[in-house]
Amino acid sequence: MLLALGCSMRIGEILGLTWDCVDISESSTADGTACVLVNKELKRCDKTSLADLQRRGRSDVRFVFPERKQTASSTSLVLKEPKTASSVRKVFLPKRDALAERIARQEQEKALLGEAYQDFNLVLAHEDGRPYEERQIAEKLRSLIHTHNLPPVVFHSLRHNSTSVKLQVSGGNIKAVQGDTGHAQARMVTDLYAHADTEDRRLLAQKVEQSFFQQSKTNSASNSTDELVYCLDDL
Repeated sequence: MLLALGCSMRIGEILGLTWDCVDISESSTADGTACVLVNKELKRCDKTSLADLQRRGRSDVRFVFPERKQTASSTSLVLKEPKTASSVRKVFLPKRDALAERIARQEQEKALLGEAYQDFNLVLAHEDGRPYEERQIAEKLRSLIHTHNLPPVVFHSLRHNSTSVKLQVSGGNIKAVQGDTGHAQARMVTDLYAHADTEDRRLLAQKVEQSFFQQSKTNSASNSTDELVYCLDDL
């Protein structure tokens, strides 16, 4: 949840994140450059489609997880490259201590399980190292919502909220936010996420009152074109 809120990452990107793509070293933490590299995603894919792509030399799969069930399955869990080049990006971490705690906990789990731990180098994994899947995270979120009587949301809502908040705190720096979200076009950020907050609109009305109407009233005795332009420039 912190990666979705802080880094605006998609669920597949979070579940596919590996420790070699995380920089939380002492030096990067000290100078504020701690970051994650988003360059793959975890996804369950149809085996026939994967085989067809591989046969045509168009496969973007980096790793296929071993199957746990004895019975044959029509799908495989894989780590694959993102769909678009813009999705490959570096995102600076606003909250680093959670990942430091996570890696420490994993080391304890590895020591406890020994050879039984399946080490895929995943940041988020079960206690035995196995990858989480999107449906499992969705179930955990539903359970959390039910337990604490929270408003019903889906996991993608966290990324949506993250993007909207970043637009607000950055003063509308669309390109900076787009760099975090990995959208191919800035228009996607403005069309989908740039929702005007009620409080922001109230403050905007106050600024218009102070910057334009109050000045216009003060200068009403000399209502020239130059003064009107001055008020507009100030606004």
